[in-house]
Amino acid sequence: MTATAGLFEWLAEAGPAGVMIYAAAFAVAAVCLVPGSILTIGAGAAYGLVWGTLIASIAGALAATAAFLVARTIARRRVAAWAASHPRVARAAGSSLRRTPLSGRATAAP
Repeated sequence: MTATAGLFEWLAEAGPAGVMIYAAAFAVAAVCLVPGSILTIGAGAAYGLVWGTLIASIAGALAATAAFLVARTIARRRVAAWAASHPRVARAAGSSLRRTPLSGRATAAP
């Protein structure tokens, strides 16, 4: 048995804890720019087609939320500094980089 097959088997046998571990690993991997298709195929291999699809969908939504929160809080200053050094990006972004994190505004800055 390969290490990957052993991991999938362990996740499937771990029950709800395995699902939580998979979802957390999915979120971390997605924030680190690991392709989602690899993670989704892993869910299918570990949990089967139906449960794998459901679990991967929920984990993907949580991963997108985590990536958004990282971008809006932790990485905000780095992105703002990078955009300031690239005038085309700064013009395109407008004032959206100067807003406070999680301001609640759903629309782009005019």
